[in-house]
Amino acid sequence: MRKHLTYILLVIIAAVNTTSAQELNIDVSVTAPINPTADPKLFETLERAVSELFNNTKWTDDEVASEERINGTVRITIVEEKSSNSFVANIIVQSERPVFQAVYVTPMLNYVDKSVSFNYDLNQPIQRSDNVYLDQLSSVLTFYAYAILALDYDSFSSLGGDEYWQSAQNVINAIPSGLTDGTGWDSGATTVRRNRYWLVENMLNPKVRPYRQSFYDYHIKGLDTMYDDADKGRAILLAAINVYGEVNSNYNNSMVMRLMADTKRDEVLEIFQVGDRGQKSKVRSTMLKIDPTQADRYNVLK
Repeated sequence: MRKHLTYILLVIIAAVNTTSAQELNIDVSVTAPINPTADPKLFETLERAVSELFNNTKWTDDEVASEERINGTVRITIVEEKSSNSFVANIIVQSERPVFQAVYVTPMLNYVDKSVSFNYDLNQPIQRSDNVYLDQLSSVLTFYAYAILALDYDSFSSLGGDEYWQSAQNVINAIPSGLTDGTGWDSGATTVRRNRYWLVENMLNPKVRPYRQSFYDYHIKGLDTMYDDADKGRAILLAAINVYGEVNSNYNNSMVMRLMADTKRDEVLEIFQVGDRGQKSKVRSTMLKIDPTQADRYNVLK
């Protein structure tokens, strides 16, 4: 009888350990204005609704174990109340990926989407909006869910995020034409190129394909091998960064290069501070072209 019970327990434990989970594990916070016009409970339900969208939605057809979920944060700061249910917010979206055989996690996305206007009512659910427009906030957050997925998949297989970049594109395509101008969904002024439209345009643009392929090399062949051979891993990272520089030259003022610099700058500096003189010089030269506004940060590589 005891053996039979033990067998049942083992089967239950195995079933629990192999249960498929949702793909995202996003920590969400909403910062409300001091002395808000809206009911303070509204911001509490907003935070809960955003968390439920990210973390309780099955975004892919893949089977994902709970320990394989993608960790990240979404910080929504209300900067203006237009009315009791109409707001403007800055939204910080960040995600990360574990590095093989290391306690270190590498940043994958670090972006601030500024001045996002949206309406929200108390206890209103926020729904996944793939191919249909429901409301501004649902579309914005669905878009970033796919961006987080796409970057993660791109890091584990070459161009592996294609499906999710296309899903992000579908979110954009579903925005009604009258709601695109100046809301982050359109091309806008071509000299700016810093919004959701340009992120997807870049990622699906053939000019950026070498970047995405090297993004895979950077993570799988570079970072994930550094535990066993730091020098070899660093050399692969340098090769990837050289490709980034070529993409930057071929597609000047691209959003993807700005995003890469904002996300990976600290990591690149930390890794190559212990590189040899030649590596430091090459990395510094390339990153200064990609990230000229932060030139002083690269002095540590002199």
